[in-house]
Formats: sequence, C-alpha cells, structure tokens
Amino acid sequence: ITIGTSAFEDCTSLKSAIFADGNAITSLGTASDANDNIFKNTPALKTVVLPNTLQFIGGHVFENSGISEVSFAAMTELTSIGDYAFANCDNLTKVAIPANVIDLGDYAFFDCDNLEVAALTIGLEYFGELAFGSCDKLTAGNIPASVFFLNGNPFAGCMNIPLVTVDPENDYFTFEQDGSIYSADKTTLHYYSNTNTTEHVILPSSVTTVAPGAFAGGKMKSIVIPAKIGSIAPSVFNICVNLESVTIAEGITSISAHAFDGCVKLNNVTIP
Repeated sequence: ITIGTSAFEDCTSLKSAIFADGNAITSLGTASDANDNIFKNTPALKTVVLPNTLQFIGGHVFENSGISEVSFAAMTELTSIGDYAFANCDNLTKVAIPANVIDLGDYAFFDCDNLEVAALTIGLEYFGELAFGSCDKLTAGNIPASVFFLNGNPFAGCMNIPLVTVDPENDYFTFEQDGSIYSADKTTLHYYSNTNTTEHVILPSSVTTVAPGAFAGGKMKSIVIPAKIGSIAPSVFNICVNLESVTIAEGITSISAHAFDGCVKLNNVTIP
C-alpha cells in the first residue's frame, strides 16, 4: 500500500492510526524536504502504531498533530526522519531516536512545546538545522560521536539548555571552553552557548561561516559581522533579547529570513 500527499491532512476528529501487524509499508512520504503532510493538522490524533518495516518518514508527515508518544524501538529499519516530520507536536514529552536513524531532518521536532527529553545515540550522521529548535522544556542537548554533518544549530532557541555538548569521540566538531561548537577546522561556528556572558562578540579570525541559529538565545549586546562571512544565515540571532547593536561589514551579500527575529532591544543596525 502507498499513502499519498495530504491523505489525512486536516482530519480534525481522527484519534488513532494503527498499521496492522504484517503491514509491509516502508515509507510514509516521498522525500525528506517534501510537503507530504499525511497526518498534518490532526489535533485529536493521539495513538499512532507504526509498522516495524518502516524505513522513512517524510517531510511534515505528523506536523501539528496531537501525537503524544512515538515508539521507534521496534523500527529497526527506520533510517530517515524528514523535515518538520513532528514539528509543533505539543503533546510529545519525550523521544528516543534509535541508532539505525542516520538522517534527522531540518526542524524535525521544531517547537514541540512540552518535549522534555530527546535521547540521541551513536548512529546519527546528519543532524538537521533546528531539529529540536524552540523546544522550550528541553534541558540538555548533545552531538553524538557519529554526526559528521550539522546543518545549523539543532537546538537553536532552546532557552533552558545551558550547554550543548559534543561527544569527545566526535572527529568533526570541537567543543570549546566557552561552550561554543565549531567545525574541527574552526571555519564554521555552529553553536554559541546562551550561558556565555560576553557582551561584545568578536568572531575568531578563522571563522568564514556562521551556521543557521548559531547565536540563537545568546546574551551578547553587540557584534561585528565581518565581510568574510559572506551572508547572514537564517535565524542566526533569533531571540537574542539583549542584542542592541549590529555592525555589518561591507561585503555581506544577504541577510536571510528571521535572522534577527525576536531581538527586542536591537536599536542600531549598520548596513553598508
């Protein structure tokens, strides 16, 4: 059986979706970045039993649903969870990503307001941009040893996470004493801790890229963005509530969506 795009979208009275034992379905959706929307906007949906044959969950499949628990334990074939797959699922309180999942999409669990625990294991390789972004009740975050690609800060806007850590066995990213996370060669800043109290931020000379959401929730008051950065990434200064002054050097070519969203004290931006 195959299930098409938006098959059950906006079914506001749907309470359960149970795939029978022996169901051979391997995919819910078509692509990680697709608008598959199969169970999107189903606020009454609480119970979902997925088959252990499932290998792939596409983009937006359960977004804004009422799902309160996802059991991946029996899904030994599951390797990919798509963009926004479980975004805005406010009844979710915990999730454990199994070792067989290698690809966790951008915004996969974004803005799950009551998510308290996100357990990650060795096996994950692609950790998406804002995968757990704006999950306000999360208190811990880590980058497993197996991750070699970060598409931005996966925990951007998680204001109650004091420090995101990197497994010491990870060869691709480095964790600094100030709580920042860089690529191993220090050319990309992926994460700036919201516990860092430095008021005036100066980027290391080696940095040429600042990843999406990198400074989200940071406490700095000012920053100079040098020309070698090239472009200002999406959500990079999201909810920096103390940020007052930004100087953008000549040579910056673009400012992306939501770059300074929620910077309520920002009163001076110098754009060449």
